[in-house]
Amino acid sequence: MKMRQHLPDSIDTDPTEITFESLAELLQIEWVASWSNEIFDGIPFWRYSQSQHGDEWMLIAEWKEGDKHRWWVLGYLSDNVGLPEFKASK
Repeated sequence: MKMRQHLPDSIDTDPTEITFESLAELLQIEWVASWSNEIFDGIPFWRYSQSQHGDEWMLIAEWKEGDKHRWWVLGYLSDNVGLPEFKASK
């Protein structure tokens, strides 16, 4: 399986592409794992999730506390890796 790192358009570099064998291996990749230690707008990390995007799957980091919910796309996966399905909240 492969993952291509999501980079905002303002960054002028090619995204990193990584090959991995399992969900556990994906979540141990240093720049993926580092997001679980982040606090977003004062909200603690909740989980990783995925959402289908055309032929790819987006890997998403989510932060949640009560009715506060934030998320960030980390990358694009070549395959469904079995994470919970991402559902945007208001």
